[in-house]
Amino acid sequence: MPARVRVAPDPGVGAFPAYGSPGRLTPRAEVRGRFPADDEYTGRSRAPPWQRGRPVHVADRPREELMTTAAPPLTRQRAETSAARASGVWKVYGSGEAQVVALRGVDVELERGRFTAIMGPSGSGKSTLMHCLAGLDSVSRGQVFVGDTGVTGLSDAGLARLRREKIGFIFQQFNLLPTLTAQENILLPLAIAGRKPDQDWFKTVIDTVGLGDRLGHRPNQLSGGQQQRVACARALVSRPEVVFADEPTGNLDSRSGAEVLGFLRRSVTEYGQTIVMVTHDAVAASYADRVIFLADGQIVAELTGPTPERVLDTLKSLDRPAPPETEL
Repeated sequence: MPARVRVAPDPGVGAFPAYGSPGRLTPRAEVRGRFPADDEYTGRSRAPPWQRGRPVHVADRPREELMTTAAPPLTRQRAETSAARASGVWKVYGSGEAQVVALRGVDVELERGRFTAIMGPSGSGKSTLMHCLAGLDSVSRGQVFVGDTGVTGLSDAGLARLRREKIGFIFQQFNLLPTLTAQENILLPLAIAGRKPDQDWFKTVIDTVGLGDRLGHRPNQLSGGQQQRVACARALVSRPEVVFADEPTGNLDSRSGAEVLGFLRRSVTEYGQTIVMVTHDAVAASYADRVIFLADGQIVAELTGPTPERVLDTLKSLDRPAPPETEL
């Protein structure tokens, strides 16, 4: 298994276990496991760049060798505690000399009722991981689950049904229909699914995002922050198993971004929603219960009880120079 840096929360900050068990947390980062000398598929070291001094971009074997295998069934306990899960996930683009490995054997569980942030440098695979977990992109090998539903191998119709019924999306671009009012945009997913809104829950969502006096406005009559709050309400109104947010504050000023992040945090704390957010912003990541760090398509570190300073320190630690090679 790849080495993983695990950073303990500060004293006084609640410990949020990564996989349902508190484990042994210490006041300093500790490296667990080791990288095997050779990669199963490429014959190259699986250590991240700072441990081997060179990047990994090109696989040396044909794409066909990385094709998806059938997913085993989830246990009931795992299905009840995991909102989404990836097991041994690889994602490969292109072929031959142009072949790029975006994800390299990723294993991760995202617990229900938790706020998880995914971080990493550009090209690390964080958005690819989210897209695979959400069924927006297929995996080359491995298994993905949303709740108790195996995503791997679903037909196009099955994927559309999964995204419509179990997943909410928030994107950097607000993706609101300009001819519809805020209320109509919020209720659009339910209308497409042929479902009637739960009026009590709809009112709760609207009160939470603070849009009660803007429901009749069209997107061009709303500020950027208000439009993103409409997008957040749209993602939550169907009560999905998990909401995936891809850089939700990327187009917002700091004040509007804080409002959106506060709403997402409240939806987790007060209503038990599961949020998975990709971000470059250490302040945004500090709203989460858990931060996962990717580099070169691998999960290389995770942080619980995050603060902006601790997130930045962890990101900096991932950029440290490669140490002399030694046999572990």
